[in-house]
Amino acid sequence: MPGHGRWAGLEGNAAPPSLPPVMASLQINLRKISDGQSSLNCRRADGTVTWSRVHPFYPRHDLSHFAVETALGLRQGFFGLITEGWELADFIQKSVATRLPTEAFWAECAVGVTELLSRPAPPTLTAWQEALDQSVAGQKLPPFRRVTAEEYAHLNRLRASLLARWKVLPAGETLTLDFLAVGEKPALA
Repeated sequence: MPGHGRWAGLEGNAAPPSLPPVMASLQINLRKISDGQSSLNCRRADGTVTWSRVHPFYPRHDLSHFAVETALGLRQGFFGLITEGWELADFIQKSVATRLPTEAFWAECAVGVTELLSRPAPPTLTAWQEALDQSVAGQKLPPFRRVTAEEYAHLNRLRASLLARWKVLPAGETLTLDFLAVGEKPALA
């Protein structure tokens, strides 16, 4: 199968040649317990683990995070923070927003826009970027950089592949992904 690391097994998704060096690794195990029930287990490179049962909304959302953070090279989004040592329970604490880096908010905005606008098919890059810009501005965040056509295409291919794999995954089985946090922060707009 083409690709390697976090792209292994994702047809047609070879790693972009311009990624910075790898900083850390996270193995993501999304288990379909039964119809509508699932759990998320994340094992860091140092062997530590964080896990939780998740609401039926979250598997698709988490797979969207994986696609967004991977395709855009984000290292401090949801999975990047888990790689750095955050626990899943940390994200539901009342004060979490005060501790999140700007990049985590960018990731959440990008995931939200992607999920909202991708039914039935992803919008054009221009429409997606405009919606992302509006979402980021609405959160009073610094603007996110321009996303390239290659990154946007990769995001959509990866997300579609992951969602298709999740849809056909039988109950009792696990979708395992390797998230590689990259060594550079994305540039501001």
